[in-house]
Order: sequence, then C-alpha cells, then structure tokens
Amino acid sequence: ELNHNGMGWRLPNINELKSIVDYSKNNPAIKSSFSEIPPLYYWSSSTNHTSKNSAWGISFRNGDVWSSVSKKQKHQVRCVR
Repeated sequence: ELNHNGMGWRLPNINELKSIVDYSKNNPAIKSSFSEIPPLYYWSSSTNHTSKNSAWGISFRNGDVWSSVSKKQKHQVRCVR
C-alpha cells in the first residue's frame, strides 16, 4: 500500500506492466506516453506460481519478462491507482 497526496496506489500485475511495453522500441522499450520511466527492471505484484518467494517483473530496456527472481532482490517499482 502506498498513500501519496491522499491517493491509494498499488503495485501493478505483470499484465498491466506488459501493456505499456512497445516492442518496436529498445532502450527504452516503452510506449511514448511513459517515456519518463527509466529503462530498468521493475517488479510486478504477480507471484511466480512455482515459487511463492519469487515474483514476475519486466525490463523496460527491451521488454523482457522474467519470473524466477527472489522477492528479496531490489528492483524498481511503478505504482498505479
């Protein structure tokens, strides 16, 4: 949970993150309306179904989706309402 300026925010699921990828672009591989987002690795709220200690994420550098990353690792977040 994140409360900023009286608004509730949450971590998006992997499908929501994939919806802003533009695979015709590279570094960043993201739709133009989201160009302020650095091309780094971002967490989703989607837990890997084979390992409850891992989650899905995405790289906005090239649009790669990854799944078996320990939740203990540090990556960026892009919150949504």
